[in-house]
Amino acid sequence: MLKIRNQNLIAHNQMISLKKNKNLISVALSVKNMSKWQESIQIPLVTFENGYKINAHRIIKVKSSKNQFRVILDNDLNKEIKIVATILTNEKLCPWIHFHISIIFKKKYRFFRTGPEIKMDLVPKFNYSKDITAIRQPTRHTPPTDEWKSNDMPAATVWNPQSKVQTFFFINFSHMDWMSPRNIERFSVYECGLHPDGSFGLIDRVPLKSPITIPSDFKMIFDFYITQEYRERQPTKLEAIESLITKCFTLLPSYVRFPRNDLTWSKFSEKCINDLLKEKYCWIDAKSPKYYAYVLDDAELTRREAIGGLNIFETMTLLSLLPPWILYLQLKSNRKQENHVRRTCRTLNDFIDYDSKFLYNNIDNDSINKYKFIAPTKQSIGDSWYFFEPILRFGWLIQLLPLISATFGFREIFKAMARRAKDFVQHHNYEITAFYDPFTLKPLDEVLNNDPQRTRLLIKARGEDDIIWKRRAKNYACLGIYIYIMVESYYFFHEDRYFEEATKAAHKLIDLSPDTMFWEPFELAYAIAGFAELTRITNDDEYLRLAKKLLLNELRMFYWYNDNSFDWKDKRNNLGLPMACVGIRYSALKETVESIYPWLTFFKIAIERGKSHILPKGVLKFFNLIRINSFYFFSDVLPEEFIYPPRRTTPCPFIPFEDLEMLETPPHFSKSQEIIRKGKRTGTLGREIYGAGEVIFLYLMYEALAKSNNHKIMVLNLDLFDFPLMDTFPPKNLNFIIFNPLSVKITCKISFNTIENEICRIKISSLGETTRNKDIFKVSTEKLVKGIRLDLSEEEAIIVEVIPI
Repeated sequence: MLKIRNQNLIAHNQMISLKKNKNLISVALSVKNMSKWQESIQIPLVTFENGYKINAHRIIKVKSSKNQFRVILDNDLNKEIKIVATILTNEKLCPWIHFHISIIFKKKYRFFRTGPEIKMDLVPKFNYSKDITAIRQPTRHTPPTDEWKSNDMPAATVWNPQSKVQTFFFINFSHMDWMSPRNIERFSVYECGLHPDGSFGLIDRVPLKSPITIPSDFKMIFDFYITQEYRERQPTKLEAIESLITKCFTLLPSYVRFPRNDLTWSKFSEKCINDLLKEKYCWIDAKSPKYYAYVLDDAELTRREAIGGLNIFETMTLLSLLPPWILYLQLKSNRKQENHVRRTCRTLNDFIDYDSKFLYNNIDNDSINKYKFIAPTKQSIGDSWYFFEPILRFGWLIQLLPLISATFGFREIFKAMARRAKDFVQHHNYEITAFYDPFTLKPLDEVLNNDPQRTRLLIKARGEDDIIWKRRAKNYACLGIYIYIMVESYYFFHEDRYFEEATKAAHKLIDLSPDTMFWEPFELAYAIAGFAELTRITNDDEYLRLAKKLLLNELRMFYWYNDNSFDWKDKRNNLGLPMACVGIRYSALKETVESIYPWLTFFKIAIERGKSHILPKGVLKFFNLIRINSFYFFSDVLPEEFIYPPRRTTPCPFIPFEDLEMLETPPHFSKSQEIIRKGKRTGTLGREIYGAGEVIFLYLMYEALAKSNNHKIMVLNLDLFDFPLMDTFPPKNLNFIIFNPLSVKITCKISFNTIENEICRIKISSLGETTRNKDIFKVSTEKLVKGIRLDLSEEEAIIVEVIPI
């Protein structure tokens, strides 16, 4: 219910009051507690340096209707600046209240230490204590460091123990394209959350390095949303995150336009594989193909020659390419590719020391056989996630090898590596450090405490600040990959010890503070899949509920806004993509896709257990945005003007760029590379072959088994990462989610592939709150291939099961 009473604007259980004091009008928000209104926050239009708060001095317009109200205020008393504020809410936005603040600089203006802020005063004011529950952004390393500033989801929440009111805040940087290196950069300066003075909102994070001059006639926009609710009991951090993310789903678009209408992952995966088959640029040695990490085109050769790079090959590249490629060949048989894939699988033997049953992460192809493994030295430091992920991917490959009639005795190697993973985690007492000693698998700090000579050596080689940080840094989320490895081991070997390890690690992970779970976003994604599998193994749905909480926490590392800095507006889009890693401020295709496809396991198991109500429907928006915006990782799509000049030409245009530049992206240049001005740096790091497998996965997720005649409709394949059934791809029973991301009703045809039986039973049911009667009917294979008609309401998602009879 929306209504206006005097100068009070009422929206459901919230009330905006416009209070006049002398010649100024202040804005306050109250929350209804039982039958009483309780003032809970005071909202200045903007705060300038030295805490100078600017309120309105007049009301220009008040417009109210049954479903919406809008208020326009301004302050034109200052000779240098004018501020116009619009406050809006409606039934579609509820419970959010939308604030759009325009600062118009009439004359040249200078900020000396901080830029303008959105600093709201919580009522009553409180002192910091353990009774406060606060979630701030952006995400941080553990322990936090200001050196690596993220630029992910711009939202925050706080529960005030004095008022028992939880406040939610979201700022939409998509409409704030004035932020640039020429004035104020987003999270290089700002953060969302609490200020030490007790205020809340978008606050200065670090002082400006030097004064910033704003030219005359310049307009600065702050576009943000606020909502509040009374909450008698203090929420835990995971509960606060669940409330924040669930509310923010309303603010995230479901659909953005495709870069071009002719783009499909079917075409891109086919062209990507053609590029992967190019010897010299992607791999060497036809008998035993070894893939580079990056496409060895002219730009990469120039860089490697300058830094003296060697031909070092990594297991991660092979293990990223082979699983999706094997699945692809089940749908599109090709003898040449199948032979190449078998040879590449056999190449993994070069990375295995069979005496010790150890799978090495890399080899040096230029060394003689005896020394081909890249063994650690006294200057080596291990990166924890990079120890675990190859083991997980190796398990996938072993499960898939029967599909290409190939066995190489890899299962015992996997078992030995799973045992080493267990030793690793136990050495770290289930609290994994980000960096470890590769000789003992122990935490780096623990080893260096007993080895002063090696400490001095590392400091000399890497610098004291770097070693101090590496000794302290934690990567607790690595437990997510470990849980999944233990689940794989349980399915392979049917031994309870693996199940016990998985549950022990799961309970440890969920007890950690959610603010400490950030490193690579896909680590949490694998935890989500692992928790879902534990539900399947134990029949305990509590693991599904915990998986949901982890998924919502992972979404804090995603971009909930489109970076419109420079000249990117309407020419590229990053909305819905995740950061490559906490503190690394750009998206990469490998992490983008790998951070979502483990969610399919969670969705499928929840649906098969009749628990689809637990699935957060807003997650489908991310699936859909990634389906569309991942095309910008390719030189065939991204406007040339934004690509790092030496990377614009290549023989492999369908291998994705590693880095899609953002405003805060650090340079990441090697000494050999020319420093180009910001806005033209996408692809500086090269085209990642180890991310090319994700191009194939995009096809397998969205188009391989079923597709819509309207490319705006998302068809999501839920059967891709069902680990026990991986080797029966494509499965006989097909499971999909069909999602209409549009704000209008639409009719489409969904056509299905790989159906062998003449007659199938189709089951269609709702996902989420949409009321749709469950449909069950029989249909011929011929009709399924031609396509069945579906009417989908606005932003409706349905579950479709195809069961051969």
